[in-house]
Amino acid sequence: MRTELKVVKVGSASLHYAFTVRGERGVEAATGRMVIAHSAAHATGSTPWPADVRELLGTAGPQAPELLTIAASPGGTPCASQS
Repeated sequence: MRTELKVVKVGSASLHYAFTVRGERGVEAATGRMVIAHSAAHATGSTPWPADVRELLGTAGPQAPELLTIAASPGGTPCASQS
C-alpha cells in the first residue's frame, strides 16, 4: 500500500491536505482531504503559523518519498519502522 500526501492550501492558521491511497498494484483505493489547525503551546484556540513555517509550507515543493514497513518487534507485535 502507498499513500501520497499533498499540501493543497496553507491558510493563516490552517493547513489543507489531500491524500491518495493505492493498493499493491498501484490501483487507487481511497482519496480524501483533511484540514488541521495550528495551535501554539498553551493556546485556547488556533493561532497563526509562524512566518517562517508558513513560508516553508507554501514553498518547499515535492519531498523525497519515505517508506514505512512493518517489522516484527521483540515482543512479537508488528510495529512500523521507517527506512
